[in-house]
Amino acid sequence: MQLARPALLVALSLAAAAATVAGGVRQAQSPEGIDEPARQPRRFALAERLPFAMCFMPGTPEEEMLAVHEATLKHWLSLQEDGGVAFNLTTQWSFASGPNSPITLRWSIAPDGLFIPDNAGVGSGANSINAKLASTFGSVEAGKQVIREGFAQWAAISGVTYVEVADDGAAWGSPGSATRGDVRIGSHGFNNANVLGYNQFPQDGDMVLNAAISWGTPADDFLFFRNVFLHEHGHGLGILHVCPANNTKLMEPFLSTAFFGPQHDDIRAVQRHYGDRWEPNQSPAGAEWIAGPGEAIELTPASIADSTDDDWYRIDAAAGSTLDVVAVPVGFTYNSGSQIFIFCPAGSTVNSLTVHNLRLRVYAADGTTLLADANANPAGQPESVLGLKLAAGSFLIRVTGGAAANIQLYDLEVAVSKGSGSPADLNLDGLVNGADLSILLGNWGGPGLGDLNDDGTIDGADLSILLGDWTG
Repeated sequence: MQLARPALLVALSLAAAAATVAGGVRQAQSPEGIDEPARQPRRFALAERLPFAMCFMPGTPEEEMLAVHEATLKHWLSLQEDGGVAFNLTTQWSFASGPNSPITLRWSIAPDGLFIPDNAGVGSGANSINAKLASTFGSVEAGKQVIREGFAQWAAISGVTYVEVADDGAAWGSPGSATRGDVRIGSHGFNNANVLGYNQFPQDGDMVLNAAISWGTPADDFLFFRNVFLHEHGHGLGILHVCPANNTKLMEPFLSTAFFGPQHDDIRAVQRHYGDRWEPNQSPAGAEWIAGPGEAIELTPASIADSTDDDWYRIDAAAGSTLDVVAVPVGFTYNSGSQIFIFCPAGSTVNSLTVHNLRLRVYAADGTTLLADANANPAGQPESVLGLKLAAGSFLIRVTGGAAANIQLYDLEVAVSKGSGSPADLNLDGLVNGADLSILLGNWGGPGLGDLNDDGTIDGADLSILLGDWTG
């Protein structure tokens, strides 16, 4: 029988400054070197749980209980629709129409003095976010700019668009509107310095940060605060904690300053929910324009979210342009799994490089005339179309995957040469020379290739155009 995942209302980010905990339980080290803890106080960890309870014999060693829980969780995850592959998701925002669906979120900074109730066992208090931003970053505006940069970081790797709005000071927990954010940000002093912040899951994305601790220093561009903020908003996007806690993923239960911002597993998570930043582009009509003559670009990170995802991109070419396009799957093998109660186990092996076998196609502007099809390599290897000669006009690039109900990241590398820009480049080699003259003379007197002025006859007028554009 397939088991349903339980829903959670609150997720806590755990870790911070060093502290002594009764009972010899080791907590995380200082922010400069945070390690995976052996255990965490139960009252600070609201983690995903199994959909049933277990009863053990008195005296069962803790290590044995953990091993049983981990083995059971692995089995449970194997029964889930996504196969327990990597990242750990909960509810999407209702604005989304399903997986891989772009959304727009409003956000706001709550006014100081607004009462924030105790939603996470860390006490209640009057909001002090503006005062804390001013004291940390030098001014409220400077602090808001750091927050804007945090939202921009999530926007750059996903289909989420953010709109900043003023906050009308409505009661904490009020739904988003034109006068307050869907995501509201506040802070007050928590009753324990080891809890950095907490964030509601959709459909309530409100964030509360601990104002009683330091939010970092300019020495590392406030990396401590930035990663706390980015992690908490990850919960606000519907991403749960993921294990192991080995300083490789933003959404681990324990803060890491070994990197900045969302990492590979985090990017897969947000794109599974909301797509990449080129969505919606699932049809020829919705194709995203990406390049023109003389341009070379790389789209990263793009993704195929599941078997229904179909990515279309549009380019423009000049006469004689050539197209080089390569779809490169992105991924590697790593361990990933869910937090179990207060524990963060090793999880199961995930190979994110071979989730989908990518296929790359190039079409004429009508979206049906196929010009090139690259589908020769196995999953995990690039597909490429190189040196495709194009006439002047628009063309479509299409990337698809396989049947997996999970996400494959990829980079799309595209280069469109300048071309000759001349209709007299009859063989589309980027030059107007003797080869084109031979084609024109071979068709002399009739219609067809070489009729450069479109009058129905290839004659001296067309020859004059060709010679006028001669490149040699």
